[in-house]
Amino acid sequence: MRWSGSPPFSTFAPLNARGATRSDGIAPDLALAVNSSAFNIGIAAAGWLGGAALVAGYSAAQPPFLCADALVLAFAVSLVLTARVKSRRRVADSSLSHPQSARAR
Repeated sequence: MRWSGSPPFSTFAPLNARGATRSDGIAPDLALAVNSSAFNIGIAAAGWLGGAALVAGYSAAQPPFLCADALVLAFAVSLVLTARVKSRRRVADSSLSHPQSARAR
């Protein structure tokens, strides 16, 4: 159980690299700051939720199971946001390939 925190934190560096390269020319520093902030907010929220569960009388083994709902919600939000980004890219790509129809709108 000693290394149970390693897999989630191993995503931090690749996410930072992807955010910096995807936002190149726009605001790479802001993208890195948002990524760090999101991780820290998640860590703080998990600590608060786990502490609240222990204070409420749950056993020490139950907080990970209580956080499963938050995990499902975060996954659903990521799916929705990914679909929106892909949809916007398709619209942008189609307007670039058909500049006449984009002007008519």
